[in-house]
Amino acid sequence: DPRDRYMSRRRIDAVIGSERLPFLSDRKDLPYVESLMKEVLRWQILILSVGHKLMQDDHYEGYLLPKGSIVMANAWCKCFANARYSCS
Repeated sequence: DPRDRYMSRRRIDAVIGSERLPFLSDRKDLPYVESLMKEVLRWQILILSVGHKLMQDDHYEGYLLPKGSIVMANAWCKCFANARYSCS
């Protein structure tokens, strides 16, 4: 949302000014920008894993995964299951 970018820029300018870029040491003074960055980085735009071919039959939570099946990690779940995976 453009309003988020605008608000982030206003807060950076208020804390740091326009004469320099933010440093890591500025993070504690920019909680809104920190939160926005965490949210932006949470959205995955690339596939984070490669498929793996099972070498033998596997059973997972009552399901049979036959030998030769291609399995992939569920990166989307890790990005959106906040109760299980912390954003901090």
